[in-house]
Amino acid sequence: TDTPGAHQEVTTLELEHVYGCHGAATRGNLCYLGPNSVLFFAAAVGVVQSKGTSKQRFLVGHNARVTCLATSPDRPPLG
Repeated sequence: TDTPGAHQEVTTLELEHVYGCHGAATRGNLCYLGPNSVLFFAAAVGVVQSKGTSKQRFLVGHNARVTCLATSPDRPPLG
């Protein structure tokens, strides 16, 4: 007999591209990382986007919405 939940299929999702962000309730949600890339956030994901190709890399690991960001010249570049 089939027990509800006994044969659950595991499905994973992969983030491909972030389209836009909600900046009205945030401050400093965009940083230039040099002439060819920008850093912004959308929900709980940081996005490094190449200006020339629009290719994106994702910075994940937050459990809640990101509300601000900062960069430091003392840290290795993300772009």
